[in-house]
Amino acid sequence: MGQSKIETSKKELTEKEGVHYSNGTTTVSSGRSSAKPDDSVIDNLFVEVVTAVFYYTAWSVVKYGIIGDYKHEKHLLNTLTAYPYHLGNEGDYSGKDRYSKTNFRIDLEDSFLYNSNTLYGNHFKAKIRPTELFYFQADARNLFEKDPINQRNYNLFLADLAVCYDRIRFEKFNFGWKLGVSYVGNEVHTFGVAAGLNANYFMTNKISFSGSTRWSAINGKSLSSYELDAKYHKKNGVFNFGYEHLKIGTPTYDFVKFGAGIYF
Repeated sequence: MGQSKIETSKKELTEKEGVHYSNGTTTVSSGRSSAKPDDSVIDNLFVEVVTAVFYYTAWSVVKYGIIGDYKHEKHLLNTLTAYPYHLGNEGDYSGKDRYSKTNFRIDLEDSFLYNSNTLYGNHFKAKIRPTELFYFQADARNLFEKDPINQRNYNLFLADLAVCYDRIRFEKFNFGWKLGVSYVGNEVHTFGVAAGLNANYFMTNKISFSGSTRWSAINGKSLSSYELDAKYHKKNGVFNFGYEHLKIGTPTYDFVKFGAGIYF
C-alpha cells in the first residue's frame, strides 16, 4: 500500500521551497549623467502624476470595492439579526427598525466529514459577531485516516482564524471576504497567511444555502478549502448538509458533511 494521503500532505508541507540566488555581477558606472535639468523636471512630474493616480485608484478600490460606500449603499446599514428567520424571512441582516444596532451574536456549528470508512473527520466552526460591521471566524478541522493493512492510524489538525467583513448585507443575501492565518498541527507546526470569500442566500422556507472558500500556503505548498452547504433553520438552531473539498499540498480530500449548530 502506498503512502497515506495525510502522511503525504504532512511531508509536502514540511518541505520548504528552495531559494535560488543569481550569481550575476553588478556593474556601477562612474560616468556623469547626460540627463538635462529639463528632463529631470519632466521625469519628476511624471512620477508624481503616476503616484497620484495609483493612490487614488487604490483608495477607490478599497473604499468602493472592498469596504463600500456607507453614504449611498443602504444595505450596509442593515442591522444584525438575533438569528436567521427570527422575526421574518430575513437572514443575517435586516433593514427593519425592530433590531437594535447593539446586537451581539455567536454562531456555532459542528459537522462530521465523511469520505470513506478509512478517511473521515470533524469540522468545528465559530463566528463571533460583536457588531454588524465585522466578525471573527475560527475553524478547526481534525482529519483521520486508517491503514487497515499496516494497522496504522493517521491524524492531521488544521485551524483557521480570520477577521471577516460582509461587503453586501441584503436581507436575503450577504457576501464578504475574510483575512487571517492558517495553522497546520501535528508534525508540521506551521502558520500561513490566509484569505477567502463567504456567501449566504436565505430562502423564504427557512432553508438557506452557503458557500465559502479559503486560500493559503504553507512553505510554498497549497492549503485551500471549498465548502457548499444547504441548511434548515429551526428557531435558533440549524441543521446542515453539504460538501467540503480540501487541498493540502498535492493530495485532495473530498467529504460529504452533515451536522448542526446554534445561534445565541
